[in-house]
Amino acid sequence: MSNKLFITNISWAVTEPELNDLFSTVGTVEAIKLPVNSQTGKNKGYAFVVMTTDEEGQQAIERLNGYNLSGRELTVTVQDESRRQASEPVKTNKLFIRNIAPSVDGNALHTLISQAGQVNSLQVPLDRETGAHRGFAFVEMATDDEAEQVITRFNEHMLADMPLQIVYQDPRRSRPTRPGGGMQQPRFNAEAQSFPAYSQ
Repeated sequence: MSNKLFITNISWAVTEPELNDLFSTVGTVEAIKLPVNSQTGKNKGYAFVVMTTDEEGQQAIERLNGYNLSGRELTVTVQDESRRQASEPVKTNKLFIRNIAPSVDGNALHTLISQAGQVNSLQVPLDRETGAHRGFAFVEMATDDEAEQVITRFNEHMLADMPLQIVYQDPRRSRPTRPGGGMQQPRFNAEAQSFPAYSQ
């Protein structure tokens, strides 16, 4: 276990003091960092929090993972130190997109990123109970260069008033190949558009 936490799916309206106040209900916050887009002044949808003890870190995950803050359910996990310390991202054709606005569906996301190249697949995990997406997606482009173009052109791109965060998927970390943990993972590609209807 660790006292260092990584929080994602944060509403752009949330401020660092608000996040600090929330985590202070669990224990003592030793440090907190909520990166902000220098151009928009809005947060980037993720944060790093350090609690005083490992026990408080575990408490924060148990109590605040899935907590609804300003209309979005927080995802609270332990920081991956090896990933944070990596000096250069590993270039691949697979991307991870987070900070997707609730009103943006898979079709709109596909339309945007396909401007940078061929989209082989796009998966948007859904909440099984609500049917709403969880604010992030997995994308596979046809080539590594096209994936790089997606990052160059659309990282920090404002979509429905929220800046997309686009990075390479970490090949050292695996993700489930079938639905689990209360979410569904539909696939989107040129041959089969199987996104369910999204409620507005």
